[in-house]
Amino acid sequence: ACLGLAALLALDVGAPLAGWTLLGLACMTKPQAYPLLPLAALTTLKRFGPRGLLKGLASGLGAAFLCAIPFIVHGKAGPLWSYFISIAHMHPVVSMNADNLWWILTWGKGSAVSDLSPAWGLPVSYRTLGLLLLLTLHAPIWRAVWRNPRGTNLLAWAAVSAAVFFTTATQMHENYLYLALPLSAAAMSSEKRLRWAFAAFSLIFTLNMALHYPAFTAWLVPDNPDIFTGAELFPARLSTALAATAASLSLLA
Repeated sequence: ACLGLAALLALDVGAPLAGWTLLGLACMTKPQAYPLLPLAALTTLKRFGPRGLLKGLASGLGAAFLCAIPFIVHGKAGPLWSYFISIAHMHPVVSMNADNLWWILTWGKGSAVSDLSPAWGLPVSYRTLGLLLLLTLHAPIWRAVWRNPRGTNLLAWAAVSAAVFFTTATQMHENYLYLALPLSAAAMSSEKRLRWAFAAFSLIFTLNMALHYPAFTAWLVPDNPDIFTGAELFPARLSTALAATAASLSLLA
């Protein structure tokens, strides 16, 4: 999260090479930085032109390669590469405990449903529907950046992107909203709507974490602390999922 925030700050102040270097490091650290790539690419292309984008991509790839050197030296390049090409298949479920839109649509059973299976009998999978929804909701974000790259609050749109990613993509874990917190905190000084969003995301993130950790649920519901099937916590998880979905989608209005 810190690397992703620093990368966008660098881009915003006119330092694309530093921004893409930091973004390369962020992507090598956690895949949750991936949604920032299209936003950074559009911003770089519009502000610094094709040459600036190519230089930025080269610096990002260079940073990623530096991170890979220890793996290469120790003969672990193969497993590292396998990690990146198989990352979408590590947890192939509709919702990996995240209280989000997919938790609502599967009525709390997303962790037991493969996202490669047909969605409600349709000829498309849950993963495909999630990807289509993700791209559709990102369209206004990318359009705003493309039309007005210098006047757009890049950090604000990045916060919205992180929230939409958590809400609409399949395979989300309960902690994947974390990227929206520092981004919305950094943007709220110039974007008033991000002030309430930061407060909402902070509460939603806390509830997502708390409602899926045994130590907390065992204290909250001592008679039935099962984090996956405990019916006592269903209303709290449903409320959290509804709040996450409403907060994310309202920022696109």
